[in-house]
Amino acid sequence: MNETHVYFGVEIGGTKLQVIAASGDGVVLRQRRTSVRRGEGAGVIRDAVLAEMLALREEFEPAAVGVGFG
Repeated sequence: MNETHVYFGVEIGGTKLQVIAASGDGVVLRQRRTSVRRGEGAGVIRDAVLAEMLALREEFEPAAVGVGFG
């Protein structure tokens, strides 16, 4: 991986959502967290992912995005 690139990681858990921007060598540059409201449905979680990623996009242009969920 090229260390000049920035990568986004999305982790959707049972109680929280995290979105990070990291360098190619694994240094976390920014981290955003919010609560997950599972009872409100998948649409609310998708909207939260989008909002957090757009907030990071104000500062970084990702070369790639990885997503993980439990």
